[in-house]
Amino acid sequence: NELRRLLLRSNLLSKAQVLEGFAYSTPQRNRVFGGPGHNATVNYLYDQTTSLGGYYNVEFQPFVELYTAGNATVKVNGADQGAQLFTYSPSGTFSEPLVAVANLGCNAVRFPCPLCLCDRCA
Repeated sequence: NELRRLLLRSNLLSKAQVLEGFAYSTPQRNRVFGGPGHNATVNYLYDQTTSLGGYYNVEFQPFVELYTAGNATVKVNGADQGAQLFTYSPSGTFSEPLVAVANLGCNAVRFPCPLCLCDRCA
């Protein structure tokens, strides 16, 4: 009960807003690992914990995970199709003729070009 009396909702909310601020201060508006919002969060937690007068032994742990951010654009005959990028997908470009493929399945005989659209690829 003593701990519960020390944890004020207003204090918890103010700290949550600090973390939210790290996210919103970045162009991506997030704290995804490896990004500027994440790094600001880690530095904040480090500073807060080390300010406790040596009560905790605090050190940075090496961080080797990779995260990439990117943009995706798909245009057909100049019209934007509203594509979204898959998380962790590689970057790149592709520029080839795009054609509709007949029937419900794809097979190599029906591929008139390197990229085809079909209802289902079997």
